[in-house]
Amino acid sequence: MKTTSTIIGCGYVGKAVAALWVQNNLSVHAITTRKENNDALEDLGCVPFVIQDEDSLANAVADARVILVSVAPSQNRSYEATYLHTAKALLDVLSKQKNFPHIIFTSSASVYGAYDNEIVTEDTPLLPENPENQILAQTESLLLDYPYTTILRFGEIIGPGRELYLRLKKMQGPFPGDGLNICNFTNLSDAVRAIEFVRTNKFYGIYNVVCDEHPTRLALYERLSEKMQLPLPRWDPTLMSRLGSKKIVSNNKLSQLQFAFSPPFGLD
Repeated sequence: MKTTSTIIGCGYVGKAVAALWVQNNLSVHAITTRKENNDALEDLGCVPFVIQDEDSLANAVADARVILVSVAPSQNRSYEATYLHTAKALLDVLSKQKNFPHIIFTSSASVYGAYDNEIVTEDTPLLPENPENQILAQTESLLLDYPYTTILRFGEIIGPGRELYLRLKKMQGPFPGDGLNICNFTNLSDAVRAIEFVRTNKFYGIYNVVCDEHPTRLALYERLSEKMQLPLPRWDPTLMSRLGSKKIVSNNKLSQLQFAFSPPFGLD
């Protein structure tokens, strides 16, 4: 009999996980709020569920042994509705059911906030710098009250269609900032493998899922430009960069569990 799983949020990460879980012979219930997504989800081998109220959510998670929450805000949905309201609704439904599935929530290392020139770990106090990251931190805290929760804090996700060299090719004009922000990237392949790793091993708690290497964005882009034979990028310190910070996010906790991170940038 197939293990039933539910994925709430079939975007860049969720779709990749769905494909792996179908390949691994799990029955995948894929939650969407739009019927037009059903065909694409069925093509992945998922069973789509259009969620409109608590009853439809309850049906989607009724027999699930694992629930992946990998949502992302959109123009039509606020951070609070996307993250906090989703978590509250899920926990409310689960409180009325007899099964206790493993919840895996994909969060962001941005919840750590401003720790300039410091290494942050899963035990570092959170200092969210804006309302969006405050909502993420509140969502984490809410879900951690449920005993079978795993929080995976991702860095900036790269992978097929999100290759860094494409930014260098497409960028017109200077990049914002001075390029001295530290890179904390997450390969899509590592994100998917980490989700499967904590699922199969039943690891609960908080884990950072970030690459081993932490170059400055300036150094990384120069290396990429040289390899791809592209012009060196220009920087404008008068423009504020929204990418990166000056902290290093440690992946040591997950690495000590024998999870091996892949080479991040394809520069070897």
